[in-house]
Amino acid sequence: MAILCNVIFNFDDIREIIPEEILMQSEVVQYFKKLGIEQGIEQGARESIIEGILESLAFKFSAGGLQDLKPMLENVEDLQHLKELRREALGVDSLEIFRQMLMQNENQSDP
Repeated sequence: MAILCNVIFNFDDIREIIPEEILMQSEVVQYFKKLGIEQGIEQGARESIIEGILESLAFKFSAGGLQDLKPMLENVEDLQHLKELRREALGVDSLEIFRQMLMQNENQSDP
């Protein structure tokens, strides 16, 4: 355990040993930076699609009460599935049908 504690540094300790310019060029830092950017882009896309779905439904049905759909949409993890739901929102005949479709999807994703 003592060896493990000696191996783990916080970022400030590392900066004292390795100049920041060199550290920022390291492959490990670049990998995590890229990973963070990719996750940020995906999260932004998810939020945009969810807002688009809600706006489409509000415009199409001129109905309130869409905020209860937002948490259900946020539970959809797959970006492709959100895109499919966006297409469904454009063609669905009623808000209740979309809500049922979303609830059915939620039930299928539960283990």
